[in-house]
Amino acid sequence: MPHSTLATLLALAVYVLASARLTRIVVADKIGDPIRNAAIRRFGSGSMWTFLVHCPWCFGWWVCAVLAWPTAVVAGLPWWWGFGLWPAGSYVLGVLARWDSE
Repeated sequence: MPHSTLATLLALAVYVLASARLTRIVVADKIGDPIRNAAIRRFGSGSMWTFLVHCPWCFGWWVCAVLAWPTAVVAGLPWWWGFGLWPAGSYVLGVLARWDSE
């Protein structure tokens, strides 16, 4: 059953906004402190893993990767659209993170 254009656009908006929120929880919110602190304890303050959990552009890249293909399916798009959703969503997420910084 084909999706309406509105349903597709809604799925894409939810993809970006959910990715942005999940990223913010890990890299900035108080609730994400245990994740960030664990990375520092385990890998050291200068490691790439620690940087990953403190950088919305970096962490958001991987959140978008995980959610891109399920989003394509839910949005009624061909699965291979995930390859475009991933970097596009990541870029929008990064711009939102700059705008949302405290």
